Amino acid sequence: MTRSLFFAVVTSLLLLAVLGGGATVHAGWGDKRYKFDDSFEADLDGIEIINLTIKNGSIQVETVEGTGRIEIDMKEDVRKSSRDDAEKLAGQVKMEGERAGNRLFLELDYGDLRKKDRDRYSCSVEIRLPSDVELHLETTNGSIRVAEMGKDIVATTTNGSIEIAGCKGEARLRTTNGSVKVGKVEKGLDAYTTNGNIRIAGVGGDVIGRTTNGSITFHVESESNFRIEASTTNGKVKDSLSGGVFTATYNKRHTKMEGVYGSAKHKVSLETTNGSVKLVDA
Repeated sequence: MTRSLFFAVVTSLLLLAVLGGGATVHAGWGDKRYKFDDSFEADLDGIEIINLTIKNGSIQVETVEGTGRIEIDMKEDVRKSSRDDAEKLAGQVKMEGERAGNRLFLELDYGDLRKKDRDRYSCSVEIRLPSDVELHLETTNGSIRVAEMGKDIVATTTNGSIEIAGCKGEARLRTTNGSVKVGKVEKGLDAYTTNGNIRIAGVGGDVIGRTTNGSITFHVESESNFRIEASTTNGKVKDSLSGGVFTATYNKRHTKMEGVYGSAKHKVSLETTNGSVKLVDA
């Protein structure tokens, strides 16, 4: 065998080996995305608190008064090689509800699905319920959007933004990679993110706002009464309030500020590392 022919044969064998192994290495690359709809309903008679937990999906809450029920539309997204396989997988996942006193616990039940099949499944939910219930919402990869509620809201996600139109109770909001946007909260706010901006549009109680990589904007209503401490490391703290009821002192670099608005009834603490902190008129 000549030298050139030898190398040609070796090259061909190596190419066949790579191509032959590709089917194993890239198994699953032929998966397609299939979408399905499901639903869940429950009577809320005697229920004051709702805990909802999903994974890999967004949560959206709208209020409907006078129904006394919770209605959930589930938007399922499944990655499988065929529609039949995708439909079979989706059929094994159900929303389960359990009552415990005045609480209703709602959670996606994955049945006997293996982890690799769970990773092929995601589900976003659209919820309709009365506004006079306390909400505890948790997801992993998805945003949370909530209409104005009459009681407390606790919302937690990992990769997604949180937006609350407002509530007449307290709000405790946590995300890692996403912004936090809050309408007026009557009794107090605790908002935290790592990578994202925070926007607060009026609070009637104590406020804590924390982010690492992002700016914080606090919209101040004319009837507000609070004492504030605000700081940043890489950025500026500033206010553009037009009212004469706000007095503040800054350090030389304008990275820290202490101030009083009105009667200083409530405490406001705003802190970021990489970003600005701004107080503006509501």
